[in-house]
Amino acid sequence: MVGVYINMYFWPMRYISSFLTFLLFCLTLASFGQSRPQGQWTEHVSFNHLRDVAQIGDLVFGATSQAMMIYDKATGEIERIGKQSGLSDVDIVALDVYAAKKQVVIGYSNGNIDLFRNGRITNISDISRSTLFLGNRRMNHLRVDGDLLYVSMAFGIVVIDLREQLVRETYIIGPFGSQLEVYQTAIDRDNGFIYAGTVDGLYRARLNSPLAFFQSWTRVPRFSQNDIPLVTVFNSKAFICQRIDGSLDSIFWLNDTVWTHFDEFVPQTYTDLRTSEDLLIGVHSFGVRAFNSNFGMIYNLTQDNLSRPEFHPIRSVRDTERNRLWIASLFEGLYEMNPLDAFLNYLPDGPINSRAYSLFHNGKRLYVATAALSSTFTEQFDRSGIFTYEDFVWDRIHPDRLNNINDIVAVRSNPENSNHIVASSWGGGLLEYIDGQLVNEYNAANSASHGLSRVNNTGSTIRAGWMDWDSKGNLWVVTSQNDNPLSVRRPDGSWQTFSLGSAVTTTTIVQRLMVTSRDQIWVQLRTGGVIVVQENETGGLQIARITQTEGQGNLPSNIVNDFDEDRNGSIWLGTGAGVAVIFNPGNIFQSGENFDAVRITFEEDGVVQALLSQENVTCVKVDGANNKWFGTSFRGAFYTSSDGREEIYAFNQNNSPLPSSTIFDIDVDPLSGEVFFATPGGITSYRGAATQGLDFFDEPFAYPNPVRPDYQGPIYIRNLVTDAQVKITDLSGNLVFETTAEGGQAIWDGRGFFGEPVATGVYTAFLNDRDGFQTAVVKILIVR
Repeated sequence: MVGVYINMYFWPMRYISSFLTFLLFCLTLASFGQSRPQGQWTEHVSFNHLRDVAQIGDLVFGATSQAMMIYDKATGEIERIGKQSGLSDVDIVALDVYAAKKQVVIGYSNGNIDLFRNGRITNISDISRSTLFLGNRRMNHLRVDGDLLYVSMAFGIVVIDLREQLVRETYIIGPFGSQLEVYQTAIDRDNGFIYAGTVDGLYRARLNSPLAFFQSWTRVPRFSQNDIPLVTVFNSKAFICQRIDGSLDSIFWLNDTVWTHFDEFVPQTYTDLRTSEDLLIGVHSFGVRAFNSNFGMIYNLTQDNLSRPEFHPIRSVRDTERNRLWIASLFEGLYEMNPLDAFLNYLPDGPINSRAYSLFHNGKRLYVATAALSSTFTEQFDRSGIFTYEDFVWDRIHPDRLNNINDIVAVRSNPENSNHIVASSWGGGLLEYIDGQLVNEYNAANSASHGLSRVNNTGSTIRAGWMDWDSKGNLWVVTSQNDNPLSVRRPDGSWQTFSLGSAVTTTTIVQRLMVTSRDQIWVQLRTGGVIVVQENETGGLQIARITQTEGQGNLPSNIVNDFDEDRNGSIWLGTGAGVAVIFNPGNIFQSGENFDAVRITFEEDGVVQALLSQENVTCVKVDGANNKWFGTSFRGAFYTSSDGREEIYAFNQNNSPLPSSTIFDIDVDPLSGEVFFATPGGITSYRGAATQGLDFFDEPFAYPNPVRPDYQGPIYIRNLVTDAQVKITDLSGNLVFETTAEGGQAIWDGRGFFGEPVATGVYTAFLNDRDGFQTAVVKILIVR
């Protein structure tokens, strides 16, 4: 324990009082230090849908596609392990246990393998790095047998020596040495066979034969030309699952030389058939059955006898120490079951799934719209609802609270009331909530009372896209594939609907909308550029179309995916051919004035290039420092300086915890600077340095404060005016550090100009705006 002694005996009483007040103030602010430090990644993983389960001693492992949860039976604690914590990859497909070294073997879809024990991860990447079998290198299953790991792949079987951590052999077992997808393998040591369930039936070979030669493998005639997705060996007998198109699965076992139907496993669609300790366990979509060596049924767990209709198991393992089953479920994480059908459910906090179509952060909470649209922008009837994230806790606005509306594509909140939100549905119209209560629903059934147009101007479908409020309190909304796609709801509740001219017809995909600081309404035409609208004083509209044509926008591509306005009023557009900027959008409706877009160019290795010109830029976001975030279809996310000419960060799935290099959307918490990325693999966030600046200093503070001896991170000074000038001095008035805030936040590493840590003491941060008219002071106590 470190103590600090401060001699106040010779201090005047007024100084002692001031110091104690200051110290109390600092301790009060210490709670702000719970915020994530700048530069830290957070994986917002859903643990509802587990793919596999494994157990070693007191630890139970449940794997999702992106991460693992580890439940400690002794302490009841749950740990999360993802790419940020050291996993080498994403898209986990299988787990198994290497008992000799008490390691969990983690298999990824691309053939990559991790060995995990006590927080240490060893990677075996031979398969994923191999140049063989390209395009057909998908992992299906892992089977550990002694020191050997049998990896079932889409091309065959790879055998890895786990003790030496190297590939021993590769088996290509199809007819005449052809590649054949292997779903699972099973080893029967007592009878000397290896079995392989494949897309073309059941294959087997003698273990003492040269298994690398396809001639050693024979197809079992009884199960030829049928999928055999599951195979295991129990009591020295082989058990397999036979799948026939259009029928439920059947379980067979090898009785001497005869394959016999195992009637105790009811016909179902089976997801797991395994030997676990002393039980044979079969898992299907609605239940689990387990049998002992005498084929007595020990477990029969179903939705009905558990009175739990949401019970959808997918994998299970036996826990002999506790006489339990551990079950990975499709929707509710990890279950612990005893033979009396009593259960416990373990589910770490997170979104309910990895759906993330668009993001919106209003400074209080993050909203995630979860639509699942096809490549042709057709609704897929996704009922995930809306996810929310506030104070490090995930929640969900359930479809029941959305009146069972599907495919939510966007959420926005009223800038005057953060608890007043609207949500748009690609097919179901618009929903409006105040304080969590549904107050209005605008759909095809009540279309006469509002201005939202239906697809093809008829029918029961309203594909509502983005929406935004202007400075007068008008709510603007776009709808797709109709003749009047722009609607506005006035503050008095009345609606108006507008045509956007001949460029927009019943076949035009219209989805994104933005209202700028000039009250211009920018509307995305999916493949036809942008429509810009300005409402005049009489309620009429001026309409301009921006395209690739010089003099009419000069965009690099008519495919415009997103746009955002920066602090200077410039519009940054993400297109199918990179980034473009319209620096003078006020000229759009000025006759004879130029408003063509400009490509941001820079020189690299002596070659002049345009910013992301080879990329499909999917999203654009301006942060509190006026810097720019860009998401792309295949190369991840890019963070640049305010003018776009300097690349600050480039994140992708290979160099960061991002689960995918495909970025759907980006948004930033304006108060904390945390940057959220929506990807096909879910949501990941990065704690950025830039926050939204204020017009006036609002009780600026520093955290952590006091800075204790064990703290090694940066010190944040927050609630600053935009781009505030910060000078930090010691008690003698010596300048030790100076900087300019990034938006509304300044960061100090606690060091002086020469990189040395400053000594114990009280430091003063003098703050002023760029013009020097506004000033403020923050005291910081540092204890070494």
